[in-house]
Amino acid sequence: MGDESGLPTPSGPQVHDAFRNWLKSQNITPDAIVPGAGQDWERITYSPGEATKEAQPGLFYWSKRYQFHYGIQSIKERTDILRKHLPHAKIGANFSPHYPQEHMYLGEIFKWVTVFREEGMTLPWSEDYIWQVAVGTPQ
Repeated sequence: MGDESGLPTPSGPQVHDAFRNWLKSQNITPDAIVPGAGQDWERITYSPGEATKEAQPGLFYWSKRYQFHYGIQSIKERTDILRKHLPHAKIGANFSPHYPQEHMYLGEIFKWVTVFREEGMTLPWSEDYIWQVAVGTPQ
């Protein structure tokens, strides 16, 4: 499915409505995301940026959860097509576990666990797990 690839991210004019609909399907209320929002869904917008992380951590958290869900479901659509035509093939992508995480060698859970639990892919793969990250010198 790709080399050094990432998951697709939601965008476009309908992204906020799609985000709100997904939240509703998860039984999440606006007030649980933005304290004081009550039932005002218009206050809830898809906002995975760093500025939101500090200002509205609940909104940032759920925006990131939606981003991962969207990406996994997008990959799963393609995987399902391939599985239909190539039922014995394994499907994966090269997700390197060392960038942009804060901790070297620890891959993001959504890429290394959740994508397989949700059948977005069937083959874990990374060809450069240890070879590209400097571990120090022998001196």
